[in-house]
Amino acid sequence: MRKTSLVLKTHRFFEPLIIFFICTLVYLANNQTIGEGDTYPNSLLAFNFLQNHTLNLDVFRNTVQCPLGAKSCYYFVEGINGHLTSLYPIGTAILTFPIYVVLFIIVKTLHLGIPLDITSVHFEYYRSVCEKIAATIVTSLTVVIFYICSRIKFSPSVSKLSTFIFAFATNTWMTSSQGLWQHGASNLIVILIMFCLIQANRSDDNIKIRYMVLVGIGCGLLPGIRPTSIIFSIAAIAYSPLICRSYNIFVILPSFISSLPCLIWNIYYFGNLSGGYSVAFKSAPYIFTLSHFITASLGTFISPSKGLLIFSPILSYALLGLNVIIRNRSGRDERMIACMAVASAILLTSYGFYAVWWGGGSCGPRFTTDVLPTLCFIIGYYLDYLKNLSDSIPNYRSKLLILTSVILLSFSIQFINVSSYISSNWFSIPYNAEMHNNLDRLWQFKDNQIERAARFTLHKYVPLSTPRVARNDLDQSVGSIVDIIAPSNIRLIGPLLVKPSSLVILKLKLLNLGRTQMHGYQEALLTGETRVRSILYDQNNKVVMENRFYLVSSPKPQELSEAIGDIRFPQKSGDYHLVFSFIIEGVGEFPETKTNHQVSSIKVNVSL
Repeated sequence: MRKTSLVLKTHRFFEPLIIFFICTLVYLANNQTIGEGDTYPNSLLAFNFLQNHTLNLDVFRNTVQCPLGAKSCYYFVEGINGHLTSLYPIGTAILTFPIYVVLFIIVKTLHLGIPLDITSVHFEYYRSVCEKIAATIVTSLTVVIFYICSRIKFSPSVSKLSTFIFAFATNTWMTSSQGLWQHGASNLIVILIMFCLIQANRSDDNIKIRYMVLVGIGCGLLPGIRPTSIIFSIAAIAYSPLICRSYNIFVILPSFISSLPCLIWNIYYFGNLSGGYSVAFKSAPYIFTLSHFITASLGTFISPSKGLLIFSPILSYALLGLNVIIRNRSGRDERMIACMAVASAILLTSYGFYAVWWGGGSCGPRFTTDVLPTLCFIIGYYLDYLKNLSDSIPNYRSKLLILTSVILLSFSIQFINVSSYISSNWFSIPYNAEMHNNLDRLWQFKDNQIERAARFTLHKYVPLSTPRVARNDLDQSVGSIVDIIAPSNIRLIGPLLVKPSSLVILKLKLLNLGRTQMHGYQEALLTGETRVRSILYDQNNKVVMENRFYLVSSPKPQELSEAIGDIRFPQKSGDYHLVFSFIIEGVGEFPETKTNHQVSSIKVNVSL
């Protein structure tokens, strides 16, 4: 009997450990960090404190990270006290600080005898790698706790399948594990709160108090990690009296204490409780109109490039799981999950009013990553229902086959996007659609985010051409720019007239005069794509900037095509000239050609 008990305990210890290592290996396997400016400050705060022994970020002012001070980089901002600080909440940096202590020691060891300058361009490599490692550890730990929660409630097979769905069939993989987004740290705290509440439902009074204290600490940390996640804190606090009303103080007091570091930070740097978001939002972040709500709500769920159910169709099964929970609503665990489900529904509904509901240029439905622990746990109820009533459920085998297919589809979509970093560039190629307020791209099925990532992933494992073939194509390729279409969609005659600092979209009509096919941006080759390079020169023939124009098709020899791109013109007024040339990206320049109808340069006048 003792031997059997020891085997069970050992088995329960090693299972979470194995899950942690599997997740860590898979999350690190793509060998890249997928983050944006949003993740930047939280990846530097710990390094800065350990290296420079200060909480402000003044050391980064006028460096490669912030070349023109706080005004040039949206992830840094100058506080009311004159110090440079993070625009975004610092809760993620607090939560990952122990991880960064270890990473800092490793980086310092690698630089033994060499001064470590965290403001140098060379440090960017270490910052990026450490960000990925920290994000991976946080996410893997989240998956482990999710499994332990599921194991308390469900059978081993159901727990493993629901954990697989959470870890690899949702944006837990693509978003949380790939960069130090707020969502990863938020999900860790949410699942910890759920675990503590489930355990409190099964514990005696003394142990129950400990779990309620941990719930309170988590509830206090959540708003400092991601402000919108406060809805889960409210749900947990609202549920806690159902465990025992007299234990409420053990939730509320720790919640207040654990929220203090972030609140004090916000007051010190911004003079308010909301922190940097008070600076970020010059206008109201929410739009309370019916038309916007309909568009944003539909987009949140079914946009071809941002829809939650498009990137993870398996999450639709949460509705079936919710039906099982409603049937068993008398159970304490079910009431807790119902509270979290209501919080998730409120959060999802709020994005129907959010102005930037698509979450910027990130991959897929980033904002909705916050509801994944709850939705995937709810799916576990449906999986458990299928398992326990397999003999009595009509069309059981067909339902199981459909479920398996949907899980594999969701997994494949996540794998495609994780294998390709091009999906995060989808919104900026061929031009920055968000900057130009061209939101139609969020609804286009052709060349959507998943399709472009799939093309890139396919070419990654099955190259369209070898470097030798690409070089041969370069030697045989000749391009000619036939015409230039101005922003007003008319043919450009004479100099281009633009205002200072204006962001202008230009279209180039071009002709393939070579002997091989050109490859446009929709093929997602990156290296090997035909592009038009533009270089802007000032009156002294000094290079001001360089840009790329992207072919919208893949023209064969003697075929016409278009190239499109945008240019941010200088703030300084004056005369400039814009010179065009053809390149195969990552290979080289086209040979020069002399044709009567070739447009190789245009004059530009920047003036008010």
